Amino acid sequence: MKLKRVGVFSWGLVSCIWYVGLGLIIGTFITVLTLMGTVFSSSNETGLMSLFLGVGAIFYAPLFLSFFGFIGGILTAFIYNLYAKWTGGIEMEFDIEENFTSSTTGK
Repeated sequence: MKLKRVGVFSWGLVSCIWYVGLGLIIGTFITVLTLMGTVFSSSNETGLMSLFLGVGAIFYAPLFLSFFGFIGGILTAFIYNLYAKWTGGIEMEFDIEENFTSSTTGK
């Protein structure tokens, strides 16, 4: 069995969702580091702006990463589809379990 074509829009959506999760992890990490830096700073110049940008990272990082993940997913799927035409696609082997086959045939 060969994978000869990938849905460009669906691959973009999957990449978008994947990068939202990554953005939440990165945004949380940046927020925690910024809050720690603000709390433990001996300087009075840490300011409200650094606190706002640090806490805002939990919102901004998923937005930016999801946008670029969607665009990157679309480009990746488009390029894969071009290469699959030239090479014939990726050969894959699936093992179908007996329980699945019997439950779909009604036996």
